[in-house]
Amino acid sequence: MGLPDSYALPTSEVAALKLMGDAVAVPVVRALADQILRPLLEGAVRTAA
Repeated sequence: MGLPDSYALPTSEVAALKLMGDAVAVPVVRALADQILRPLLEGAVRTAA
């Protein structure tokens, strides 16, 4: 699945994750979540605490 350069990702986190889930294989999404999303969320929790 390809998107034009002008495509704007959804602003809703849920919509963005659904789009990602529809576009790539599950192992790729899992790796992205583990390497990028989880550290970002853990950092946000530490910052908010």
